[in-house]
Amino acid sequence: SVLSWAGRGDVLRVTELSSGAARSLARGALLPAWLDERQLAWVTYEEGGPALVRVKALDTGAEHELARFEGRLLALALHAAGPRLAVVVAAADGSQELRLRDLATGAEEQLARGLAYDHPSFSPDGRWLAWSGPLLAGDARSNGVWLAQPGRGEPRRVALDGHGPVWSADGRSLYFSR
Repeated sequence: SVLSWAGRGDVLRVTELSSGAARSLARGALLPAWLDERQLAWVTYEEGGPALVRVKALDTGAEHELARFEGRLLALALHAAGPRLAVVVAAADGSQELRLRDLATGAEEQLARGLAYDHPSFSPDGRWLAWSGPLLAGDARSNGVWLAQPGRGEPRRVALDGHGPVWSADGRSLYFSR
């Protein structure tokens, strides 16, 4: 979780559920996302600089930069196989872009642009990306749950009024709130 403390800023904390033990991992951290079961990523900003996606191995404490983006990031999703990441970027003109980046090659694909995007989520096998419009979307074109197979055609809306898609462990079902 990210805690916002007066005078201390945003602090990324991780809690071990079995023991309740919590520890701080980073300051100035936003949008935490698991890369895999042992590595946690987050977004941070250099003063006047780009958005940085950093990752930390919880067992060793090793930390490194995973990617950089110009602009403000609004959402982050990662998939370790590949590895790939999806981000929602606030463009300079006020619109949003949903981008996919292959971290091994650096290749980037714009999946969608111009609407509002929230909660990107990779399928367990990494072949699909789901997302929703924001919970309180002002534009009906953004609403619902969307699905895309990167590099294989246009995204399609699979539910008109859903929000916050989450994949089942086997990747056969997509859950969302309504």
